[in-house]
Amino acid sequence: MSIKSYRFYCDFCGYKRATDGSDVQDLVAVKQSPVPAGVPYLDPVTKKLVTPKAFNRAKKFKCPNCGRVITARKVDPEGYNDEKDWLT
Repeated sequence: MSIKSYRFYCDFCGYKRATDGSDVQDLVAVKQSPVPAGVPYLDPVTKKLVTPKAFNRAKKFKCPNCGRVITARKVDPEGYNDEKDWLT
């Protein structure tokens, strides 16, 4: 058994899934734009406009049951005794 470290959970429909991240090909990813890191500013030396690098967001997926957006939550696998406790 591989060590699973992520859990998907949909609050709306109750969909649960434990994964190690390698078997998420069947889920549909939701496209998101990056978050701006700051306001563009004028560099005093070169006199050019400098735009700070944007941050990428965590991946989000559509729930297979209801279609709403769900995210993967990082879980500590040592805190669970067996697979039944893992999914509850």
